[in-house]
Amino acid sequence: MQVAAAAASMRGTETVGAKSAARRLSRVLVGRRRRAAVLLLALAYAAAMLMLTIGGSEGSGSSGVVAGVLRRGAQSAPPGSVYRSHLVFERLLPEMRAFASRPNPICDAIAVAKILNATLVTPAFHLNSVWRDSSKFGDIFDEDHFIESLRKYVRVVKDLPEDVFLRFNHNISIIPNMRTKAFSPPSYYLQHVLPKLLELGAVRIAPFSNRLAHSVPMNIQALRCLTNYKALRFSEPIRILADNMVDRMIKRSFLSGGKYVSVHLRFEEVGMMLRGMGFDNTTSLYVASGKIYNAEKYMTPLRRLFPFLQTKHALVTPEELAQFKGHSSRLAALDYTICLHSEVFVMTQGSNFPHFLMGHRRYMYGGHAKTIKPDKRKLVQLFDNPNIRWDRFKHHMQDMRRHSEMKGFALRKPQESIYTLPMPDCMCQQAEARSRDTARS
Repeated sequence: MQVAAAAASMRGTETVGAKSAARRLSRVLVGRRRRAAVLLLALAYAAAMLMLTIGGSEGSGSSGVVAGVLRRGAQSAPPGSVYRSHLVFERLLPEMRAFASRPNPICDAIAVAKILNATLVTPAFHLNSVWRDSSKFGDIFDEDHFIESLRKYVRVVKDLPEDVFLRFNHNISIIPNMRTKAFSPPSYYLQHVLPKLLELGAVRIAPFSNRLAHSVPMNIQALRCLTNYKALRFSEPIRILADNMVDRMIKRSFLSGGKYVSVHLRFEEVGMMLRGMGFDNTTSLYVASGKIYNAEKYMTPLRRLFPFLQTKHALVTPEELAQFKGHSSRLAALDYTICLHSEVFVMTQGSNFPHFLMGHRRYMYGGHAKTIKPDKRKLVQLFDNPNIRWDRFKHHMQDMRRHSEMKGFALRKPQESIYTLPMPDCMCQQAEARSRDTARS
């Protein structure tokens, strides 16, 4: 089975309690000076939409899979403190065999630039000491498309304007860095960042992870939607290879009519969980992951249950992957694309990768995430019991699948992320646009 925004402008607001004359003067000054204001935002790898993918996608080896030995007294240990999944796997394997039946900081950066009526320099990524990926914005995303898509709403430039650069002696590091509070409301930027921006002509905001509140005015929310689902698309090299990988995955899923399940890791537990939920050994499975430590050993249990298992390394040649070598963010973009187009996506960890992907899938599939989100607490208890019967285990797994199906459609509450729950903020406008297109035709 195949798994995997229009915006309006915002008027500036003035500080409550200021005299009317002062407000009029302020508007005149702001109107004259904001056009020269430039905003620079630096994004940490661990916070950006794909950089998080990576956190969860790249380098996800077997660090959490430690072979444990049952000792006297281990039964009294807390569930999950002793690794027993492999014992449950071996016990249930015969019966399982018989049972053969993508907060996005980039979007927030655009929103803040709109709030401040400032020009945005395309975000810079900090070089993470763990992933060591030197990719720039244009290496991961289609920079020209990004700028053009947002042209009517926010001015985005690739480089700092020369007149501003001269003002700071061609040294970006001396441009003041405004350290903002997490989940700050628009009023915070207007009251604390805007005055410095108008005074100096340019400011930096770094780091810029979760620095804008989830709840913002509707026109700013709409701009977030436009940025996330329209303006942000992967660079051409990533798109071409990812599309080829999706096509190959579909062709290799011939037993299930070209449909497949995508999984964001993990080994024996995932195999047992999926089989219990009703996915049989003819199911095509795509595993999104980075390089797995001792892959042959740790992937074997999953392959025993799902022989039609694929990874990006199985779908492409070494020559095709060569251009992405050493760039974990670009490799994660490939995984993201294949998971996005799958019939079902299975979350197995809580990084940003699956949460952004779940939101993107809701946007693509009419509001339904088509995503399985297992109950991890329940799984820990089940995997901690080597004596569990297959029928009992299967009953719990099917309950989890039904629960995920019911939760597939969900409306965003005021303090929840628009990137995980794009409905109604993004979805209503998408439906309106489709209605207009239908009316014209």
